[in-house]
Amino acid sequence: MNDLQKVLLNKYKSHKEFNVIDEVLHHVTKTQPEELREFIDKEPTTKEEQLIKKLEELSPMELLYHLKGRIEPDIKDLITISDIMKYQKLNAGVVNVLIYFIMSITVVKLPKEYTERIASHWARKRVETVREAMEVIEMAKREIKYNREWQNKKAKSTKHNWSAFIDKMRKKGYTPEELERIVELHEQTKND
Repeated sequence: MNDLQKVLLNKYKSHKEFNVIDEVLHHVTKTQPEELREFIDKEPTTKEEQLIKKLEELSPMELLYHLKGRIEPDIKDLITISDIMKYQKLNAGVVNVLIYFIMSITVVKLPKEYTERIASHWARKRVETVREAMEVIEMAKREIKYNREWQNKKAKSTKHNWSAFIDKMRKKGYTPEELERIVELHEQTKND
Protein backbone atom coordinates (compact mmCIF):
# COMPACT_ATOMS: atom_id res chain seq x y z
CA MET A 1 0.00 0.00 0.00
CA ASN A 2 1.50 3.35 -1.01
CA ASP A 3 1.44 6.58 1.01
CA LEU A 4 -1.49 8.06 -0.89
CA GLN A 5 -3.59 4.95 -0.20
CA LYS A 6 -2.70 5.07 3.51
CA VAL A 7 -3.64 8.75 3.74
CA LEU A 8 -6.98 8.12 2.05
CA LEU A 9 -7.76 5.09 4.20
CA ASN A 10 -7.07 7.10 7.36
CA LYS A 11 -9.04 10.06 6.08
CA TYR A 12 -12.14 8.01 5.29
CA LYS A 13 -12.12 5.63 8.30
CA SER A 14 -14.93 7.62 9.88
CA HIS A 15 -16.71 8.11 6.57
CA LYS A 16 -20.20 6.61 6.46
CA GLU A 17 -19.23 4.60 3.37
CA PHE A 18 -15.95 3.26 4.79
CA ASN A 19 -16.89 -0.29 3.87
CA VAL A 20 -16.99 0.87 0.25
CA ILE A 21 -13.60 2.62 0.45
CA ASP A 22 -11.64 -0.62 0.48
CA GLU A 23 -13.35 -1.81 -2.71
CA VAL A 24 -12.93 1.61 -4.32
CA LEU A 25 -9.20 1.60 -3.56
CA HIS A 26 -8.94 -1.89 -5.02
CA HIS A 27 -10.06 -0.53 -8.40
CA VAL A 28 -8.55 2.96 -8.51
CA THR A 29 -5.04 1.81 -7.54
CA LYS A 30 -4.69 -0.58 -10.48
CA THR A 31 -2.49 0.27 -13.45
CA GLN A 32 -2.76 -0.73 -17.09
CA PRO A 33 -2.24 -4.53 -17.44
CA GLU A 34 1.26 -5.23 -18.72
CA GLU A 35 0.00 -7.27 -21.68
CA LEU A 36 -1.86 -4.15 -22.89
CA ARG A 37 1.01 -1.71 -22.38
CA GLU A 38 2.83 -0.30 -25.36
CA PHE A 39 5.96 0.83 -23.54
CA ILE A 40 7.42 -2.05 -21.54
CA ASP A 41 10.46 -3.00 -23.59
CA LYS A 42 10.94 0.26 -25.47
CA GLU A 43 11.30 3.89 -24.54
CA PRO A 44 9.00 6.63 -25.85
CA THR A 45 10.50 9.02 -28.39
CA THR A 46 7.74 11.63 -28.83
CA LYS A 47 5.73 13.70 -26.35
CA GLU A 48 2.61 11.69 -27.23
CA GLU A 49 4.45 8.44 -26.51
CA GLN A 50 5.71 9.85 -23.20
CA LEU A 51 2.13 10.69 -22.25
CA ILE A 52 0.99 7.19 -23.25
CA LYS A 53 3.71 5.64 -21.08
CA LYS A 54 2.76 7.82 -18.10
CA LEU A 55 -0.94 6.99 -18.48
CA GLU A 56 -0.05 3.29 -18.61
CA GLU A 57 2.10 3.46 -15.46
CA LEU A 58 -0.06 5.60 -13.16
CA SER A 59 -3.15 4.39 -11.36
CA PRO A 60 -6.29 6.50 -11.81
CA MET A 61 -5.98 7.63 -8.18
CA GLU A 62 -2.40 8.81 -8.74
CA LEU A 63 -3.39 10.61 -11.94
CA LEU A 64 -6.23 12.44 -10.14
CA TYR A 65 -3.80 13.38 -7.38
CA HIS A 66 -1.36 14.91 -9.89
CA LEU A 67 -4.01 16.61 -12.05
CA LYS A 68 -5.59 18.23 -8.99
CA GLY A 69 -2.29 19.82 -8.00
CA ARG A 70 -1.17 17.12 -5.56
CA ILE A 71 -4.38 17.35 -3.56
CA GLU A 72 -5.97 14.15 -2.28
CA PRO A 73 -8.66 13.03 -4.74
CA ASP A 74 -12.25 13.56 -3.68
CA ILE A 75 -14.00 10.38 -2.58
CA LYS A 76 -16.88 11.04 -5.00
CA ASP A 77 -14.44 11.13 -7.93
CA LEU A 78 -12.80 7.93 -6.73
CA ILE A 79 -16.17 6.19 -6.41
CA THR A 80 -17.13 7.31 -9.93
CA ILE A 81 -13.85 5.96 -11.32
CA SER A 82 -14.15 2.73 -9.35
CA ASP A 83 -17.69 2.17 -10.62
CA ILE A 84 -16.55 2.73 -14.20
CA MET A 85 -13.74 0.22 -13.79
CA LYS A 86 -16.01 -2.28 -12.07
CA TYR A 87 -19.16 -2.07 -14.20
CA GLN A 88 -17.86 -0.87 -17.59
CA LYS A 89 -14.80 -3.15 -17.33
CA LEU A 90 -12.42 -0.47 -18.59
CA ASN A 91 -8.71 -0.92 -17.96
CA ALA A 92 -6.84 1.55 -15.75
CA GLY A 93 -4.89 3.12 -18.63
CA VAL A 94 -8.08 3.71 -20.61
CA VAL A 95 -9.70 5.24 -17.52
CA ASN A 96 -6.64 7.49 -17.19
CA VAL A 97 -7.15 8.77 -20.74
CA LEU A 98 -10.80 9.40 -19.87
CA ILE A 99 -9.84 11.32 -16.72
CA TYR A 100 -7.11 13.28 -18.54
CA PHE A 101 -9.45 14.20 -21.41
CA ILE A 102 -12.45 15.19 -19.28
CA MET A 103 -10.42 17.19 -16.78
CA SER A 104 -8.72 19.06 -19.62
CA ILE A 105 -12.03 20.23 -21.07
CA THR A 106 -13.91 20.81 -17.80
CA VAL A 107 -11.21 22.77 -15.96
CA VAL A 108 -10.16 20.01 -13.56
CA LYS A 109 -13.63 18.69 -12.79
CA LEU A 110 -14.94 15.17 -13.24
CA PRO A 111 -18.71 15.40 -13.85
CA LYS A 112 -20.14 11.98 -12.95
CA GLU A 113 -22.82 11.65 -15.66
CA TYR A 114 -20.59 12.96 -18.44
CA THR A 115 -17.72 10.69 -17.37
CA GLU A 116 -20.01 7.66 -17.17
CA ARG A 117 -21.56 8.40 -20.57
CA ILE A 118 -18.18 8.49 -22.30
CA ALA A 119 -17.01 5.39 -20.38
CA SER A 120 -20.12 3.52 -21.51
CA HIS A 121 -19.44 4.49 -25.13
CA TRP A 122 -15.82 3.32 -24.85
CA ALA A 123 -16.91 0.04 -23.26
CA ARG A 124 -19.28 -0.60 -26.19
CA LYS A 125 -16.41 0.14 -28.59
CA ARG A 126 -14.23 -2.30 -26.60
CA VAL A 127 -11.42 0.22 -26.05
CA GLU A 128 -8.62 -1.62 -24.24
CA THR A 129 -5.37 0.32 -24.68
CA VAL A 130 -4.25 3.86 -23.96
CA ARG A 131 -3.52 4.46 -27.65
CA GLU A 132 -6.99 3.22 -28.70
CA ALA A 133 -8.60 5.61 -26.19
CA MET A 134 -6.51 8.49 -27.51
CA GLU A 135 -7.51 7.62 -31.08
CA VAL A 136 -11.21 7.65 -30.09
CA ILE A 137 -10.70 11.13 -28.64
CA GLU A 138 -8.96 12.34 -31.81
CA MET A 139 -11.82 11.00 -33.96
CA ALA A 140 -14.33 12.78 -31.73
CA LYS A 141 -12.36 16.04 -31.98
CA ARG A 142 -12.27 15.78 -35.78
CA GLU A 143 -16.01 15.10 -35.85
CA ILE A 144 -16.71 18.11 -33.61
CA LYS A 145 -14.49 20.31 -35.80
CA TYR A 146 -16.21 19.08 -38.96
CA ASN A 147 -19.67 19.75 -37.45
CA ARG A 148 -18.64 23.26 -36.38
CA GLU A 149 -17.28 24.03 -39.85
CA TRP A 150 -20.47 22.70 -41.43
CA GLN A 151 -22.62 24.82 -39.09
CA ASN A 152 -20.53 27.91 -39.89
CA LYS A 153 -20.82 27.28 -43.64
CA LYS A 154 -24.55 26.78 -43.27
CA ALA A 155 -24.90 30.03 -41.29
CA LYS A 156 -22.80 31.97 -43.83
CA SER A 157 -24.77 30.48 -46.70
CA THR A 158 -28.08 31.45 -45.10
CA LYS A 159 -26.80 34.95 -44.40
CA HIS A 160 -25.54 35.30 -47.97
CA ASN A 161 -28.82 34.02 -49.40
CA TRP A 162 -30.80 36.48 -47.25
CA SER A 163 -28.61 39.39 -48.40
CA ALA A 164 -28.95 38.32 -52.00
CA PHE A 165 -32.75 38.09 -51.56
CA ILE A 166 -32.94 41.63 -50.14
CA ASP A 167 -30.80 42.97 -52.99
CA LYS A 168 -33.03 41.22 -55.51
CA MET A 169 -36.17 42.70 -53.91
CA ARG A 170 -34.58 46.16 -53.92
CA LYS A 171 -33.84 45.83 -57.65
CA LYS A 172 -37.45 44.83 -58.25
CA GLY A 173 -38.51 48.19 -56.85
CA TYR A 174 -39.60 47.40 -53.29
CA THR A 175 -39.55 50.46 -51.06
CA PRO A 176 -37.43 50.58 -47.88
CA GLU A 177 -40.65 50.31 -45.81
CA GLU A 178 -41.68 47.16 -47.68
CA LEU A 179 -38.21 45.67 -47.27
CA GLU A 180 -38.30 46.50 -43.56
CA ARG A 181 -41.64 44.69 -43.26
CA ILE A 182 -40.18 41.64 -45.04
CA VAL A 183 -37.25 41.64 -42.60
CA GLU A 184 -39.67 41.88 -39.64
CA LEU A 185 -41.71 38.94 -40.93
CA HIS A 186 -38.54 36.95 -41.47
CA GLU A 187 -37.38 37.66 -37.90
CA GLN A 188 -40.80 36.62 -36.52
CA THR A 189 -40.80 33.32 -38.35
CA LYS A 190 -37.18 32.68 -37.33
CA ASN A 191 -38.07 33.18 -33.64
CA ASP A 192 -41.16 30.93 -33.76
